[in-house]
Amino acid sequence: MRAWPLAIGLLGFGCGLSTQVRPTPRGVLVVEASVGGPAAITGGVPVPVPLSTIGVSWGFTQRSDLSTHLHLTTLIAQKVAGFDVGGSWLMLETKGARPGLTFGWRGYLFTDFESPALGFVDASLTASWNLSRRFVPFISVTTQLSSLGLAVDVSPAVGVQLRFSRFSLQAEVRYFAPNQDARGAAVAWLSPYKRGAVGLVIGGRYALADGLLANP
Repeated sequence: MRAWPLAIGLLGFGCGLSTQVRPTPRGVLVVEASVGGPAAITGGVPVPVPLSTIGVSWGFTQRSDLSTHLHLTTLIAQKVAGFDVGGSWLMLETKGARPGLTFGWRGYLFTDFESPALGFVDASLTASWNLSRRFVPFISVTTQLSSLGLAVDVSPAVGVQLRFSRFSLQAEVRYFAPNQDARGAAVAWLSPYKRGAVGLVIGGRYALADGLLANP
C-alpha cells in the first residue's frame, strides 16, 4: 500500500485553486488553470508551493455555474489522481459601493487506486467590487472539511481579477489554515505567529465565447 506523505501535507493547506470570484455567464464554457499554494521557506526566501490545476467551468444560469478540475501536481509528483467538482452562485449583485457576494462550493477526491481515497469539501464566500469593467478586487473566506479526522480549516484571501472579453487573470494572497499550529511541521512554512501558512495563487481563465465581461 502506497504512502501519501506529499499529498497529505499539501492537501492539508489547500489545493492551488483560484477563488471563485463571479460565476461564468450562462451558456459560456471557460477553460481554467491555476498555480500556487502556501509558501515554504527555502534558503531564507519564501517560495510558494507550485500546486497546479486545470479544468473547465460552464454557466448554466446567468448567476450560477458548475466546474471541474484535474489536480496536476499530485498526479505528477505522487501518481495520485485528484479531481474536484464544484460551482458558484451570485447571491448579491454589485450596486454602487455594495460588493457582489458569491457563494462557492467544491468536493474533492484524491486516490492512487490502491490506498483508501481522501475526500474534502469546502465552501467559500467572496465579496467583489466592479471598480471598472476590467478591474475587480475581492476578499474571500473559505472553510474546508477533511475526511482526515473531520478537521475544519479556514482560509481567508485578498486579491484582484483583471478581466477582458474572453480572458481574465487573477492573483491572490491567501492565508492557509491560520487556525492550525504550524510548529513542528515537516516543512518550514511562511507562518505568521507560527499559525498556518501565507501563500500566493495565480489563475487564468479563457472563454470559448465572448461574455466574461457580461457577469453582473
